[in-house]
Amino acid sequence: MNIVLAPPTQFYYSGKGDDVVFNLVANNTYTILHFTHDGTRNFAVQVYDADDRRDLLVNTIGRYEGYVLLSKKSTYKLDITADGDWSVRVIPFQHTDSMLFSGTGDMVTSAFIADTTDWQFTHDGNRNFAVYQYSLSNRDLLVNTIGRYDGAKVSSIRKGTASFFVIIADGEWTISPK
Repeated sequence: MNIVLAPPTQFYYSGKGDDVVFNLVANNTYTILHFTHDGTRNFAVQVYDADDRRDLLVNTIGRYEGYVLLSKKSTYKLDITADGDWSVRVIPFQHTDSMLFSGTGDMVTSAFIADTTDWQFTHDGNRNFAVYQYSLSNRDLLVNTIGRYDGAKVSSIRKGTASFFVIIADGEWTISPK
C-alpha cells in the first residue's frame, strides 16, 4: 500500500485550558492526530498550516477522544480551546486486509485495498455523521447527515485502490462492503 511513505513525526503535547501548540510537522501526505479532552465545556481545535490557512478539526462539548486527519505535508500550529486537560499525538497509519470497520466517534480507519465501490453505513448518534473515503489522488464524501443513519452509497474511489475512511460521528457507526 502507498498511503504512508515514511514514518510519522514523533509528536505529543498535552495541556490544560486554552493554548497554542507550535511546530507540528506533518512529513506525510496524510497524518492522523489523536485528541483527548476531559473537560465539561467547549473543546475546539483549529489548525493553521504554514500558509496560515485555517481549518476546524474538532468542535464539541465535554469529554472527547477522537482521531482526525491532516491532509497535506506542512508545519502546523494548533489553536486549542478547552476547559480541562487535553492531549494531542501523531498516530501512524495502520494497514488492514479487512474492509469491515466499526467504532464510536471521530475516526480515521486503517488503510486497505478496496475491492468494491459499494458501501453500507450505520450510525446511531444524534448529531452530524459524515464519511469520506480517501485515496492518494481522490476524496469522496459518501455520507453527510444528521442523526441516525442506515444506508448504502457508491464511492468514486476505484476498486483495487489503496484507501481509508474518515468518519465524523457522535455515536456508534459501522462501515461494510455492500
